[in-house]
Amino acid sequence: MFIRCARTRTTRNGKSYHSYRLVDSYRVGDRVRQRTLLNLGSEFDCPRELWPELTQRIEHIIRGQHETLLAPAPEVERKAQDIAATLLSRYARCDLVANSVQGNTGEPECEDPCAQDKQDQDLHSVDLNSLVHMDSRSVGAEALALAALERVQLADKLEALGFNRSQVHVAVGNIVGRMVQPASELSTHRWLQEHSALGELLGFDYGQQGLSALYRASDLLWKHHDEIESFLYRQHCALFNVEETITLYDLTNTFFEGTGKYNDHAAFGHFKEKRSDCPLVTLALVLDGSGFSRRSRIFAGNVSEPATLQKMIDQLRTPIDAGQKGEGGAHTERPEGASQQPLDLRNLPTIVMDAGVASEENVTWLREQGYPYIVVSRKRHLEFDENRCVAVKEREHDTVRAMRVEREDDPTAHPGVYCLRSNQSEWDEAQLWRTYTLLTDLEAVFRSLKSELGMRPVYHQKTHRVEGHIFITLLAYNLVHQIRLTLKAQGIDDSWETIRTTMGTQMRITTTLRGAGGEQIHIRKSTYPNASQQVLLRALGLGWHPGQTEKTIITP
Repeated sequence: MFIRCARTRTTRNGKSYHSYRLVDSYRVGDRVRQRTLLNLGSEFDCPRELWPELTQRIEHIIRGQHETLLAPAPEVERKAQDIAATLLSRYARCDLVANSVQGNTGEPECEDPCAQDKQDQDLHSVDLNSLVHMDSRSVGAEALALAALERVQLADKLEALGFNRSQVHVAVGNIVGRMVQPASELSTHRWLQEHSALGELLGFDYGQQGLSALYRASDLLWKHHDEIESFLYRQHCALFNVEETITLYDLTNTFFEGTGKYNDHAAFGHFKEKRSDCPLVTLALVLDGSGFSRRSRIFAGNVSEPATLQKMIDQLRTPIDAGQKGEGGAHTERPEGASQQPLDLRNLPTIVMDAGVASEENVTWLREQGYPYIVVSRKRHLEFDENRCVAVKEREHDTVRAMRVEREDDPTAHPGVYCLRSNQSEWDEAQLWRTYTLLTDLEAVFRSLKSELGMRPVYHQKTHRVEGHIFITLLAYNLVHQIRLTLKAQGIDDSWETIRTTMGTQMRITTTLRGAGGEQIHIRKSTYPNASQQVLLRALGLGWHPGQTEKTIITP
């Protein structure tokens, strides 16, 4: 067994690209031939002087020689385990496993790709003292995230947008990584290669993908963000029978690590965490009443909150897929000042926003465009009549009372008294209050984006990379919300942090044993779910053993 480097192509500027392959020799009659066991890809970066030690260690692992006199360097051991695991997984689907790995006679021929799923029993006498567990990778949380993504057919949409197979899987890796192990793309790359079994679930080798592949996938997601965002929202509306009756609007910001020098959105602005040393970028978000995002936009860190509302709400009138497309499939927005006919009040959602966005200009604009709205008044004086109020929320030591005032001029409130302004004349006090309190859900979304899903801080410096990072986080949020709503319907109201921590202990493990005849048996399988995991899997209708069971037998 040895490694071969072959030049695959040369670019016009004279730069050569190489591919690395794991090769072995075998004899047919009196002739010696060579064959490729595994394509290691162009990203293989092991120094040439370590190749002999690496290939020797791969053979040791395959043959069950886990303890050696001379321990290899950590980087060699890591690569040897990864390559051996890929090799065993590949040839678990072939009949002539031993021949393909040890090179006895003949070429390996894969006859039945699902042979490991046959129901016949495998009975072997084994040496129990030879048992070893190795190549442990997390799979439980990944399986949950991937099932959510498949349920809304997001990968199919990416393919329809022109993503090739590799780009689809790398984009999925970006999104699932943000859900399960939220961090920067650099950390996601390391997680996919060294810690996660997501590649096994997809049948895709993330070990051959460089970090640049994740960045390129992020760029593609952002390039098509309007189409993807609109598609995902329609899927969730159909999945949960969502009625577009409420629209929540607010902004949040996140900060940069670094100067943000090369980012068009980076600017110093109002930061709720009271830090003045970091440039910011602002995310504007439109959600429906069920908590799914309808539309998002990224603005400079010093943007004025009231100035963003009209642009964002106006874009909701024309769905992306029904509107005109500009060059490259981008949405062509309506020019400023273009005439619009007020729409039927009954067909428009009620706009709910907090005082920071509810300027007089915005309230007037909403009224002129025919939108129903609920906002908080910015003013400060109102006489509250206890005799005219009704209870809209009653708990022990916590009662909220509301009083209805119908007047043309703006009512205002004392400190400690909320004054809601609305043109929804048919709603009673309780319904107005319940609808307004949905804004607390929006604040919970922002907390989830920043803490649970790793939107903050941003390490990128280029504008489109920052936009891609935030958009991936938003996609992850919608899929997480999909999972939580499904569980909530089954009476499970756990946070995403609790869910992914619970599922995080389900692993895929390779178990190796030596048979009585000297054969080496390798079995790769997911661990049995514990009681808490079983509750979640039942509620989501998912199987208990993600990934296939793979068996490989190496004869002496």
